[in-house]
Amino acid sequence: MTIDHLIKELMEDYGIYNREILNAVRKIDRKHFVPEKYSQRAYKNKPIPLVNGQTSTRPSTICRFISKIGPSKEKTVLELGTGSGYQAALLSELFGSVVSYEIDETLYLWSHERLKIRENITQFHKNPMSDFQGGSFDAIVFSFSTPIIPEYLKKSLKENGILLAPYVKGKHQYLLNIINKNGIIKNDFTNYETFVKVRGLING
Repeated sequence: MTIDHLIKELMEDYGIYNREILNAVRKIDRKHFVPEKYSQRAYKNKPIPLVNGQTSTRPSTICRFISKIGPSKEKTVLELGTGSGYQAALLSELFGSVVSYEIDETLYLWSHERLKIRENITQFHKNPMSDFQGGSFDAIVFSFSTPIIPEYLKKSLKENGILLAPYVKGKHQYLLNIINKNGIIKNDFTNYETFVKVRGLING
């Protein structure tokens, strides 16, 4: 499997045709963000095991999130769950500023080593559900499923800002789209795929 195969799959199977996004996928080598023993899986559109039971998000999911936000160097994005750092690297390539939180120390150190050359990323080894530093964002992206969306995150959205989160409701997960339109928060649910479950974020 090569990067060309991944690009082709993103286009043909997932409708990702945005040239900026595809160029970023080609430029940011996913191999750099996965454990060496899984490097041969890097160009497959599959989650890859990381540490402590965590997995990386599949590239198609990241690209669809980015498509919903709309790449722009004028936008600031908040990422909750840095994970491997691959999504943060793609975001930094396509947006002006990225703020990313990671609660797991091992993942924070892993991603920080790989992202430290990217000057437009600010990383926190903190719990965003209990130790949020604040800010105002054009987009907020959850990298894990969650049963709650704190009100302060909704209030952190700029006008026309969007929050994307895999939302847990009963036994099912949905993609929750929250949009700030004229100061009114609008919610929309769609079916989606399984994400890694929230760990230790609700109560700190």
